[in-house]
Amino acid sequence: MVLEKMPGSLDDEALFPFARWIRAQGYNTHLESTSEIASGAVDLFLSGVERTMEKGAKLGVHSWSDGDKEASEYPRSHSAHSLNASYIKAMLNSDEFYWFTINAAPANAIHWMNEAEIKKYQLLTQPLL
Repeated sequence: MVLEKMPGSLDDEALFPFARWIRAQGYNTHLESTSEIASGAVDLFLSGVERTMEKGAKLGVHSWSDGDKEASEYPRSHSAHSLNASYIKAMLNSDEFYWFTINAAPANAIHWMNEAEIKKYQLLTQPLL
């Protein structure tokens, strides 16, 4: 699956089962040099068995909000984190990327990841193209 311009998702409870299905089907995900994905679209990208990206593609992350609080305002042990953290752990074998995203930018902003961050959290399964 080639992801091009995707600003995010409105419903993680719907996105995550679809993304898990993509993984189960053995699909790969790819970002072209002009791709720009953010928020839930990054979660969708992570569903690929093989995840590749061309230099120039942009990945944007941020916290989520339930309307009252930002994710980072909940203690790490709070159940409010379980849906997102467990999805990230299933896709990357670690939930550390989840904790990075909720602290990278508030819900109403975007943090555009740099190459070092993408590498640190192992978002790609092959080197940057």
